[in-house]
Amino acid sequence: ASPSLRAASFGRPRKLAGFYTVGTSATGVICASFAGATSQYDMNSNDCRGPNQTCAGCFIATNDGVDKTLDIIKCSTAKYKLNTGMIGTGHVLEIMVLNGDPDNTLTVRGCDDPICSAPSSTYTMNGGGSVVGFCYAGGNNQLYFPTTVFQNEDSYTFAGRTIHDLGSVVTADLNGGTIDDVDITVGSGKTLDLSGATVTLDSGAIAASKVGPGTFPSGGTYSFTGSTISSLGTVQAADMAGADITDSSLALGSTKTLDATLGTVTLNDGQISAAKIHAGIFGGTLGKGTYSFTGSTIDDTGVVTNANIDSGNIDGVTIRTSDITVGAGKTFDVSAGTLTLAASQVKAASITGGATDGKFTESAYSFAGSTIADLGEVTTADIKGGTIDSATVGATTAAAGKFTT
Repeated sequence: ASPSLRAASFGRPRKLAGFYTVGTSATGVICASFAGATSQYDMNSNDCRGPNQTCAGCFIATNDGVDKTLDIIKCSTAKYKLNTGMIGTGHVLEIMVLNGDPDNTLTVRGCDDPICSAPSSTYTMNGGGSVVGFCYAGGNNQLYFPTTVFQNEDSYTFAGRTIHDLGSVVTADLNGGTIDDVDITVGSGKTLDLSGATVTLDSGAIAASKVGPGTFPSGGTYSFTGSTISSLGTVQAADMAGADITDSSLALGSTKTLDATLGTVTLNDGQISAAKIHAGIFGGTLGKGTYSFTGSTIDDTGVVTNANIDSGNIDGVTIRTSDITVGAGKTFDVSAGTLTLAASQVKAASITGGATDGKFTESAYSFAGSTIADLGEVTTADIKGGTIDSATVGATTAAAGKFTT
C-alpha cells in the first residue's frame, strides 16, 4: 500500500476490506477470473493461477454464453503463500464465488483431484449469483456454504428439517415428496387439478355423496365387489355382462322393451303364468304341466306330433293326412251329430250289430248297384219291389203264397 495510507499510530499499511483485484495469472490478483465450460484451481499448488501464483480463495466467472463448472481442488491444504499451506485442523479458508454470466449457471465442486469423480461437495448457482463458503483444513476438501438450505436462488433443500409455519404461500409447485397428516382445503372458486396425475386413495375414502355428476373414463374397469349400491338413480344405458340380479324386482317402464333376442332367458318351471303370455308364435317345447287356453284362440298349432285330447269340442276341423285311432275300450261317439262318409268307405266286414239288439235303425237304405253275396238268415223281409231271379220259394216248408203272372 502507498505510504500515504499508513496509519500514523500503528506504522502498518491500511487494508481496504472487500476491495479485490480481478485477473487471471498476473501478480497481485486476488480474485481469479475464468471462462469456459470447466475451470480447475489446485489450491495446494504454488502455481494455482499461474507460475508462482497461489489462489486467494476468490473466483469470478465471466460472461461467455455457456454453463460452467468450477473445480476447487485440495482446498483443505490450500497454500496461503508460496510453499506454505494449511495443515492439520488449525485453519479455515473463506471461499468467495461470483457468477458474472447473467444467463448461465455455475456449478462449484470441492474436489480431491483433477478427475473429481466423487466431489466432496457440489453447489449450483444461477446466472448473476454469488455465494460465500468455507473450507476447513480437517474437512476433506468439502466446501461449506453458509447454510445447507440454500443451494442456489431457485433450488433449496430442507432435508432433515422441520418448518413449523410456512405462513402464506402464494404459489407452490410440488414435484415430489409426501404430504402427511395434513388437511388440504381448496378455497371457494378454486380447483385442485389432478387431471394429469394418478390419485391413490384408501378403500371407501370418498363418500358416495361426494361424487358429482359426470362421465367415468371409457375403457376402464370398476369393481364394486362387496359393496351395496342402495340406489342407482336413473341409468340411461347399461351393459351388464355376467351379472346376476337377485332379491330385486326389475320393472320396465311404459313402452319400454326387455330385449333378449341375442341371449337366453332362463326361468324356473311355471314362473310365467299363462295370463302373462302375449299372443304370438311359439318355438321350442313347453314344460310338463297343465295349461289352460280358455277364452283364447290359437290360430295355428303348427305341426303337432302327439296330442292327447281328453275333453272339449273339435269344431270346424278337417283331418286330411292323419289317422285317428280310438284306443281299446274307448268310444268314438258321434251320436249327437252326423258322420259323413264317402260311398263304399265302410267295408261290410266292419259293420256290426247295434249296441243293444243288432238292428239297423228305422230308415231307408239303398244297396242299388251292390251285390249281397249272402244275406244269411232273414227272419222277416218285406220285399215291395224288384225282381227275384233263380230263387226257390218254399223249397223246404211251404206255407201260403200267391203269384200273379
